[in-house]
Amino acid sequence: MKTVTTRTFALTGAAAAMTAMAVLATLPAAASTDAAKTWTFKAGTAKAGKTVKFTGTAKGTSAHPAIHFTDKSSNQTLPCTSGSSSGTAKVGKGKRGADIATVSGKTLSFSKCTGPGGIPLTVKGSGNWALNASSYSKAKGGVVTGSLTKVVSHVSDSSDPSVCEFTASGSVPTYFDNKGDKLVMPGKVADLKISKVTGCLGLVNNGDKATFKATFITKSPTKADNPIKITSP
Repeated sequence: MKTVTTRTFALTGAAAAMTAMAVLATLPAAASTDAAKTWTFKAGTAKAGKTVKFTGTAKGTSAHPAIHFTDKSSNQTLPCTSGSSSGTAKVGKGKRGADIATVSGKTLSFSKCTGPGGIPLTVKGSGNWALNASSYSKAKGGVVTGSLTKVVSHVSDSSDPSVCEFTASGSVPTYFDNKGDKLVMPGKVADLKISKVTGCLGLVNNGDKATFKATFITKSPTKADNPIKITSP
């Protein structure tokens, strides 16, 4: 069960560490959402065609963890104090919503992830995850709904992987808040699937579905490439 906590967070981090969006439950009911055919990715004063780097950081405390992974099949919620991940995107207009940005799974870094009984867990992401934009709302300064897909993360007991180990993969519903520079995973849809389970005390099983909830403040390490904005005409 301890392993469950860490794996869960990475996926999201994911992330999991990071990346990232499909549910806008937090938007006012009256907000209008228009389907977008083309998108614009802006990064400070960066010119069109430039590939910029960005980092998403979720900060919390032991009392108030920033990341929550929930195995909906066993109704187990596991926390991670904080986390981060990095990615890249090309600046420009007329872009497709699919793969508008890329999050590197291997950059996922999560701290103080704990399972049942306070057991420490380790989470490692792999591959490149795709951040996709599907719709746009002008509410609250501009909100992009979409998803983070191609997510793959591996969770294991920090001291003895044989006690609990599994893989979480799939997609995470997200939305990007332009005003707050936030990539948000609402944690309302269980689109992550658990597989390759070893041990875990029967609390994590192959085929279980999970949600990932976190808010990542997104910024470029290059000052001139801030703020990062995703908009639609």
